[in-house]
Amino acid sequence: MASQVRIKFELNCSPDAVRDAMRSPALIEASEKSRGALDVKVEDLFLDENRHEYVISVTNYARGIKGENRSKQERSKTTVKWDLKSNTRRWTWSGEHPIELTGEDIVTGSSVGATLNMSAQINVKIPVVGRVVAKKLKHGFEENWPKYSKLVEEFASKAT
Repeated sequence: MASQVRIKFELNCSPDAVRDAMRSPALIEASEKSRGALDVKVEDLFLDENRHEYVISVTNYARGIKGENRSKQERSKTTVKWDLKSNTRRWTWSGEHPIELTGEDIVTGSSVGATLNMSAQINVKIPVVGRVVAKKLKHGFEENWPKYSKLVEEFASKAT
């Protein structure tokens, strides 16, 4: 089952401040921990004036169709590739479930400061219950992205 989610936020910060906040290991850790991560590691793969690539490794309690299972842990990785000139971030999530998550975030200038356009593609490869899982994932993005945008704005405001 495939699904897509898109959301747009207006932030009262410059586009470069938003981009730099989103790349900050401190923000990445705060964001993951706010959603229950037990452990977060950010590892740079490549960095120059045009590109920044890194991997975010996260350990969480296991999650299933019935919710969180605190007796088990699972790991996931998100590979992130920033085009620093266009303020565009592309990411791919991989974990222990037959789910593909990819996304693109674009930061542009606006009359208030910056516009953050976020999108994610959800592809659940689970027969029968795939539609239910995709719907839950889409709801999770819609619920968490507004919180994330506020966190980004908070970090970006502190940096300027």
